[in-house]
Amino acid sequence: MNTKTNLSYEPETISLPIVRIDTLDENYCLPLREFFVQNGCQVFTNSSPSPRVSYQIIVGDWNFVKRITSTVKIESQKTLLLLWETHPDDVSLFETTHTKIALIDVKPLTPELLSSVLSYFFVGSSSLKNFQKETPTKRMLLEKNDSKKEKYQKLREELHDVKHIQDSTRIAHTITSIFSPQKTTTKKTGPYKNVIVNKHISLFFMLFFLITLPILYSGLAFVGSIGYLYKGAFCLRAMKNDCVTNASSSSRMWLNQSHQVFQLFPPSIKKPYEPIYVLMDKCIAIEETISQISDSAHMFALSFFPSTTLAQSDVATVVEVEKMKTKLFSLQTDLDLAHITLSNIIQSPPFPLSYDIFHPLLLRGVFYITKLRDSMNTANKLLMMYPYVSGYKEPMTALMLLQNSAELRPTGGFIGSLMNITVTDGKISQSAIEDVYTVDGQLRGHIDPPIPIVDLLHQEHWYLRDSNWDPDFEESAKRALWFYEKETGKTPQGVIGITTSLIVQLLELTGPIKLVDFNDQITASNFYAKAIFYTQENFFPGSTQKKDFLGSLFTALTNSLMGNKNISGIRLFELFQSGLQKRDIQLYFTNADAQQLVTQFTWGGVLPSRTLCKDAPTSVPCLTHYVHINEANMGINKVNYFIKRQDRRDITIEESGKVTEVLTRTIMNTSAGEPGTGVYRTYVRIFVPKDSHITSFMLDGTPLVTKNIQKGKQFTLPYGELDTTSYPHYSVLAVAMDVPPGSEHTIRVTYDRKFFGIDDARNVTIELYEQKQSGIDTVPTLIRLRFPQTWTTSELANNGYLEYNSLLLQDLYLKVFFKK
Repeated sequence: MNTKTNLSYEPETISLPIVRIDTLDENYCLPLREFFVQNGCQVFTNSSPSPRVSYQIIVGDWNFVKRITSTVKIESQKTLLLLWETHPDDVSLFETTHTKIALIDVKPLTPELLSSVLSYFFVGSSSLKNFQKETPTKRMLLEKNDSKKEKYQKLREELHDVKHIQDSTRIAHTITSIFSPQKTTTKKTGPYKNVIVNKHISLFFMLFFLITLPILYSGLAFVGSIGYLYKGAFCLRAMKNDCVTNASSSSRMWLNQSHQVFQLFPPSIKKPYEPIYVLMDKCIAIEETISQISDSAHMFALSFFPSTTLAQSDVATVVEVEKMKTKLFSLQTDLDLAHITLSNIIQSPPFPLSYDIFHPLLLRGVFYITKLRDSMNTANKLLMMYPYVSGYKEPMTALMLLQNSAELRPTGGFIGSLMNITVTDGKISQSAIEDVYTVDGQLRGHIDPPIPIVDLLHQEHWYLRDSNWDPDFEESAKRALWFYEKETGKTPQGVIGITTSLIVQLLELTGPIKLVDFNDQITASNFYAKAIFYTQENFFPGSTQKKDFLGSLFTALTNSLMGNKNISGIRLFELFQSGLQKRDIQLYFTNADAQQLVTQFTWGGVLPSRTLCKDAPTSVPCLTHYVHINEANMGINKVNYFIKRQDRRDITIEESGKVTEVLTRTIMNTSAGEPGTGVYRTYVRIFVPKDSHITSFMLDGTPLVTKNIQKGKQFTLPYGELDTTSYPHYSVLAVAMDVPPGSEHTIRVTYDRKFFGIDDARNVTIELYEQKQSGIDTVPTLIRLRFPQTWTTSELANNGYLEYNSLLLQDLYLKVFFKK
């Protein structure tokens, strides 16, 4: 820049016309400012160096224009008022001799509108010109509506984005006019185009935001609902009912908000997602109902079970039972609907559940709902049993058999102790633990025991402690009641068989139990060792140490279960449900109606515990294939804690209908000199269908021989037996053998049967059923089912055979359909 050029600028600008623009929004007036600058005027916005100007232009709403005209005293040759959204009847206040009024909409000044307004300003004859497309409400009504202020604000924000562009353009034009040898008056339209482009971009993003905001909010609210649902589940397991109530309430609130926003979408979008909202609503209802049932169950337990440290509830147990029945009905309905809804979602999953990553989660949901349905079904069955054990009509007495599964016997374990329980008016009014040897000492007379007891235990008399010789718990329970009545003169109305496995599981739930009387702590891991120490060491006839230990343990367990708020009622119930399924709990009642329910619910341990092929159509041949393996520890020790087992079943079906099975059980003694262990002398019975033709019976690959009596009662182990008369529906193969510590033996039975009626049938069914023995926790089991190549099945087959790997935690039931 040179000095000469700079000096020539000052006198030139002094003579330029002065334009003052008073505006509510500077961005809005940029086109107006550009016009006057390009036409050689000095333009000042909301200020001026002198009170005298050539032109004064006031731009804004009615209030702004009124404030400027009343407070800013400017002498101008001509004045232009650009009034936004003003009714023509409201401008009389501003009418003066040199003032022109233009009524315009609050929209960006387009070149066409600007040209029309300025033409009116400079050459128009009237004092008022209305450029508005619609006549606004009069001022009196307008003051009652403040919403338009927001509209002005939004439009001003639209213009804000282009302020710096037009300022830059104006400055560039001024510099060009100073240094260019020739002045140009070419009208620049670039900034106006940018304004239009930016306007469309803003509108696009605004539209995009308006569309995505409901989706985003609905999705986030739904996620929040899921989060609170999970929180409620954790609270439920921790028995924090207040926390469950709050979490469920919050989950439902967020779900409702999500669903309300979701209703704004078109039906075509909403329809695939409606089942998800139904499922969530049912899950929340399920959570709330379970919490209420848990609360009633806790009150029932406080009233039903005696406790030395907790005050019993004054609420009648029958009241809580009725509450639970009502809630269970509602809960089962919600569970059924949730199961159906989730199954339908899995079949036709909407986005994004259609991705493979969500499929395992959906299947896990089906598993949990199914498990919960089974649990609630068990709860409903227990409530159906309540009238028979509540003792309202008359006191109800039951004999509990405490079966030590460390010394395995046919129905779960050696009966070392008894508990006599009396229930009166819905509460346990009396309970007492008795040593079985003390009770057996009262028996008068002689009863011949089963032959294996004579041969292997060397006992000439039969007592209550060995009364559970029959694997069918119903038969053994009847025998136990007979012995108990003969020995004590009492006649209980029911028998409850529990195993020490159940006690261990209870200890896992409660954690360590302090026995004050023994100054000792019992845990799930040391229970067997402590039980042996307190019941076997230094034992002598007439000693009460076993009775005292078990009595102290049961009292401490009851107090812990009832008083520990950290113990989940759901987990406790699942434990008892599992105990019934695994036969760690078995029931028998002398009342015919009660026993019918027990048998129907498969809680009685009968052989078999269920009827097979009952649902098969008469036109489809059905073969029932039943197996039960039962062991009895005849070594008078507690070695079964260290005994492991493994089963294998190879079943072959031929075109002719011949069915052949090779059944194998391997028994391993893993003990190594621990207290109470030693050689595992066992009597193993294998129950197979009555029509079975035994073709092979072997031990470790060598055919078993029958019992060989050499001198009197002396015989050689191992030996085998076949019993076809004791049970009307089964043939029983038995093995007596010793399994030394660190050794194993394998029993193998081969037999075949005839599957009648399949020659002309196009479809056939086979039901495989293996009944688990009470007192054994688990048996790894492999089943391989071979079938003809011309048969097909919907199961996942591999070269003409099906293979199932399972753990025999409870009864194993398989139903396979074949098409010929």
